[in-house]
Amino acid sequence: MTWRAVVHAPDRDSVQTTWHHAGCTTPLEPAAHCPDGQRLLETVGDPDGHCVVDARCYRCLSAA
Repeated sequence: MTWRAVVHAPDRDSVQTTWHHAGCTTPLEPAAHCPDGQRLLETVGDPDGHCVVDARCYRCLSAA
C-alpha cells in the first residue's frame, strides 16, 4: 500500500501530519474514510490510512 502524508498547519506554531492511502482524493472529508478511519479522525485527528478508495478500505480490507 502506498501512503501519503498530509501536513496541516492551522497556524505558524502548530503542525499536524495525517496519514492517508495515496489514492485518497479528499483526505479532509470524514466520508472519505471507513468507520474506523472516521472514529480515528474524531478521536486523534488522524485516520491512519483508513481511506475509502475504489469503495474499499485497504487498511482494514472492509467494504465501504
